[in-house]
Amino acid sequence: MSSRIPSIGHVQVFQKMLLEESLQEGDRVLDATVGNGHDSLMLLEYVGPTGFLIGFDVQREAVENTRSKLEQAGKNNFQLICDTHAELGKYVLEPFQGALFNLGYLPTGNKGCTTLWTSTKSAIDQAMNLLLPNGFIGVMTYPGHDSGMEEDLEIRGFFAQVNQKEFQIAQIEFINQKNNPPKLYWLTKRT
Repeated sequence: MSSRIPSIGHVQVFQKMLLEESLQEGDRVLDATVGNGHDSLMLLEYVGPTGFLIGFDVQREAVENTRSKLEQAGKNNFQLICDTHAELGKYVLEPFQGALFNLGYLPTGNKGCTTLWTSTKSAIDQAMNLLLPNGFIGVMTYPGHDSGMEEDLEIRGFFAQVNQKEFQIAQIEFINQKNNPPKLYWLTKRT
């Protein structure tokens, strides 16, 4: 890891630093909300050609955007599922190293179609049960819009109650930025 901290204009910088320390070649990972495929591609870069990604999105457009992005990048070690992440237990049967949840709505898509706390909680519960020791779950929230604020408050309250002997959970946010900027929650399973 570099001895210098990069310019930090967004919590995604921290997410990338944590991913770099948390993933290695050959790991199995989940992208619980593939969106336009940016996180999926980033995860596949970290796990390399021997790793594997399973991605979810409830919107067909998001799944197709992601498939196109990954195929254009020459990736073939992935499975994309057009279904709610709340159903991940139907598709993911083996433990995995990490998962990302990038909540909210599909950029450039229908802003009325957002992730919801009830399905997100179900998905996070299932993911926590499938994590390998030292595995992680990264959750990016966007409290700048009404449903995003509600989801963020619910996630924070839920994570605050998780047993600290089983999981460590950090909240990373910028406290001096306007308009309720994104937050990153980083959960690590203890051994």
